Amino acid sequence: MYYDVFWGNAGSGAEGPFPSGEEQIFEHTWSKVGLYKIKVNAIDATGASSDIGEFKIRISRARSIDNHILELIFQRFPNLFPILRYFLGL
Repeated sequence: MYYDVFWGNAGSGAEGPFPSGEEQIFEHTWSKVGLYKIKVNAIDATGASSDIGEFKIRISRARSIDNHILELIFQRFPNLFPILRYFLGL
C-alpha cells in the first residue's frame, strides 16, 4: 500500500510501501501561517486508487527554536522535552 499525500503547500509524492490495513503516521512542518488543506489517497499494489481524503488545518503562528544550543540539547536528549513540559505544567 502506498499513500500519496499533498500537504497544502507541497506534495510529498508516494510514501511506502506499507503493509495493508496498518495505521500510518506522516509528519510535515509548515513555515508560514495559513489555512492548509491536506489531501491523501491510498494506492494498492495493482495501482487502484482510493477516494481522496481531506483535512483542513490552520497554522496560527510560527514556532521555531531560535537558540541553536537548545536545539542541540533537544537533539542529544530527546526525552528531555516531555520531562520539562511535565515540570513546567505545559
